[in-house]
Amino acid sequence: MKRFWLMAIMVLAWLAICLQPVAPPAALAKAPTKTTAKAPAKTPAKAPAKAPAKQEKFVDHDVNSGYYTIIDQNGRVISMIASQVSVGDYLITEDNHGYTIVRVVGKIGYARDEGVVNLEENASAGLIGLSSSGSLWDRLLAALRFGRTKGPGPIGIYDTHSDESYQPTSGTASKNWGDIYSVAAALEQSIKAKGMRVIRSRANHNPHDDAAYLRSRRTVAELLKSRPVVLIDVHRDGIPNANYYRKMVSGQEIAQVRLVVGKENASRSVNFQFAKFLKAQADKLHPGLIKEIFWAVGDYNQDVGPRTILFEFGTHLNTLQAAESGAKFMGDVVAAAVSGASGPGGNTTAVRIRESKTGVKTQSGAGVRSALWVLGAVIAGGLLFVLLNTAGWEGFKKQLRHFAGKELSGFMGAAGSEEAGSKKGRSRKAGSREDQAQGSQKVDAGGGVEIIEHHDDEERG
Repeated sequence: MKRFWLMAIMVLAWLAICLQPVAPPAALAKAPTKTTAKAPAKTPAKAPAKAPAKQEKFVDHDVNSGYYTIIDQNGRVISMIASQVSVGDYLITEDNHGYTIVRVVGKIGYARDEGVVNLEENASAGLIGLSSSGSLWDRLLAALRFGRTKGPGPIGIYDTHSDESYQPTSGTASKNWGDIYSVAAALEQSIKAKGMRVIRSRANHNPHDDAAYLRSRRTVAELLKSRPVVLIDVHRDGIPNANYYRKMVSGQEIAQVRLVVGKENASRSVNFQFAKFLKAQADKLHPGLIKEIFWAVGDYNQDVGPRTILFEFGTHLNTLQAAESGAKFMGDVVAAAVSGASGPGGNTTAVRIRESKTGVKTQSGAGVRSALWVLGAVIAGGLLFVLLNTAGWEGFKKQLRHFAGKELSGFMGAAGSEEAGSKKGRSRKAGSREDQAQGSQKVDAGGGVEIIEHHDDEERG
């Protein structure tokens, strides 16, 4: 029967590969037409053409790279952003209208109104890292991630663009240790005030160039060792218009927040659903807090797993105080989304982490259903393989009776023995785990990370 399960897994892998959408390479999208070479006609000698000036590469959030303006069919400005805008990008505005970018000319993006977006559709899937849409392979990976999670872990926070600052407060938009660290600290304290654990990196990833995300990836790897349930990269925008983000929210003047999700990674669908869920919660707790959601071409290190997201708090012309106020409110939203905690705006509809009768924290809802769905697909694939490789229906029934009568009973007995043995092993390890000390970890700022707090393996789950 080992062969049976091996072939079942192979069938499932084959189905996953077949169902995965594959886009043709750009070079193969259009086959070149065959032409007959001709001798060049004699022409008078001319001076060589002047080479066009080299265009500088656009760097997100860099005030010197300029910014994009997005307009709708009526010519109305619906967004301004100091990030690359490409055809196919998707924008959800403050009033929850969805727009698809259909054309980009220079730094003007032209958008098509797709109507009002239902923020809470499939939003719970984004919360627990399982999407009801997407390929079979994506759902299998999500189910495996769910299976390793016993309860809510910490929230991870870091800053890829370490220089980002607020000019009215610091007199500059960029400095070696930017104001953005203070914004990240305000977000951290707000989440901790809700009783949740936070790990925040103070690693510096300067300079602010197109390789900053490669450098911050080392920080991401360090944070992932603590198994965070959410990973947040904190930024500010770089448009020359403070009024675009300035707003009164919950009785305070703040700098609004943009959520950015990258489309060039396997977690794109889950991360986008999570972003929508965050905005749905923000609209209830602090209406007007989130300016928009931008689903854009890019990776932003969000390929590492579900619920990895980028926050932009205002622009460089807003004050640091306004950005910190926005971060404080955003901490309420993140804590509510993950734990179901209520804020000043009332109760949320978050999918809560609940305690089972045995005291082990579990996640309910779509996670269990998706895991069972994947298991059913494995079994169905294996049965199909056996049916196709036995002597007809009668041979299949014979194999099935053999499996149910002997192999399954033996497997259940072995599983019971393994469980008993594992319980003894856990009891022997309990004493050694109590001796493990909690502490802090520091690595130099040139490429390391400072972990504010961490817990032993058992507590991390």
